[in-house]
Amino acid sequence: MLSRALRLGAGSEEIEAPSGAIEVKILPENLTEIPETLTAPATPLFETREAVLGKDQSLDALLRANGAPPDRAAAILAALSPRARGDLPEGQHLRLLIVRDGPAAGIARVTLYGEGGIEEIAAANDRGVFVSVAPPRAGAVATAEDEGGVSLYESLYNAGLKNGVPRAVIEDLVTALAAGTDLQSRAEPGDHVEIVFTADEEAKPELLYAALRSHGEMQTLYRFRMPGSGEVEYLDADGRSSRKFLIRRPVAEGRISSPFGARLHPILGYYRMHNGVDWAATRGTPIMATGDGVVVSAGARSGYGNRVEIQHANNYATAYNHMARIARGIAPGARVRLGQVIGAVGTTGLSTGPHVHYEVSINGRFVDPMKIRLPSARELTGPSLAAFRAAEEQIDALRQHRNARNTAERS
Repeated sequence: MLSRALRLGAGSEEIEAPSGAIEVKILPENLTEIPETLTAPATPLFETREAVLGKDQSLDALLRANGAPPDRAAAILAALSPRARGDLPEGQHLRLLIVRDGPAAGIARVTLYGEGGIEEIAAANDRGVFVSVAPPRAGAVATAEDEGGVSLYESLYNAGLKNGVPRAVIEDLVTALAAGTDLQSRAEPGDHVEIVFTADEEAKPELLYAALRSHGEMQTLYRFRMPGSGEVEYLDADGRSSRKFLIRRPVAEGRISSPFGARLHPILGYYRMHNGVDWAATRGTPIMATGDGVVVSAGARSGYGNRVEIQHANNYATAYNHMARIARGIAPGARVRLGQVIGAVGTTGLSTGPHVHYEVSINGRFVDPMKIRLPSARELTGPSLAAFRAAEEQIDALRQHRNARNTAERS
């Protein structure tokens, strides 16, 4: 099996073109390396701007109103679907990524949002040509932080495309990493990823290994096919699944409007404990179960409005509040799976705007969903762990061999 190793610098500040114009040095053995030493500019190179289509306003008019000259607006529209070019409704939500300086200054990416999250993305590649970009899967959302900059997802995706990594491998990469890393967080200088993937022209490329260093932490994953079931998992060096027992957010698109902890209640007017995290999102945004479990209750409940409670294994429980509606079939006793839609964002009960108040409790005690250490969904033992160790050694041997060749070429 022919394999390829790739090392990408994933920091946003090193990017000087919309899709990541990073200096690349091609080395023998198909090893691609990008320098880790980065210098951050004094001011951000990017601006993220929210936009909404007005009454009788076309997307072309909106792009021009945000500084796009006619040729760039036309190139963006050409990369989007026919519907986006002529049949978008009033109130359509868009997010624009704008490069502030240099020859590529101007709109560099356009993201269209619907009730289910991201619908379409058009982005400029390293040659300045606008292309359609596949939206991220659930759990790996392509958005930048409110203060500006480029998200880890964007930086990984753009650097991968620039270096010829197949889209299928990039999608597997972000999906695997998203289980243990917040890919919405802003990429920083020094962020670094190494991947190994198969490159057989007669078969679909497969991600074998990924190691991401970001925000001072390292996440390392190995591809492993489970004996018996044949299910593919990405496991850390100790044989633990990258998938968590629970995920931290119940909506694919949204922002934290109120964190866990004591706060002044916006309606009641006095301080009290806020036992969950509020995720603000557009009314109607799907709400997902954050783990496998059984519905304990579903219906209206005082100030919580429409509320669904789910009991999970290991005495974990989650609750989802202020829903506009509860999904069909979500009733006491129903079994749900992680990622299953259980309702829609609303503003029922004591609520000042559309959001979902998300709670996690362990043994009946509320905990901060964003800070608790979540157990892995699977941890290998016995013969399965021994089989994983053998696969891990093979991948590490491949990496060590290529690193040795790289060192020899430099000496």
